[in-house]
Amino acid sequence: MENESSPRVTAASIGFSTWIKGVTASQLVKHADETMYHSKTTGKNK
Repeated sequence: MENESSPRVTAASIGFSTWIKGVTASQLVKHADETMYHSKTTGKNK
């Protein structure tokens, strides 16, 4: 996500996860963290 205004604004790389019945909060955060790091290692601003 990037805004072409001045000053330039980006959201950097973010991770997300969706809750499924039976998934704990800790597992949910861990999955979001893993997706964020995947975005960071495969290219910024994803």
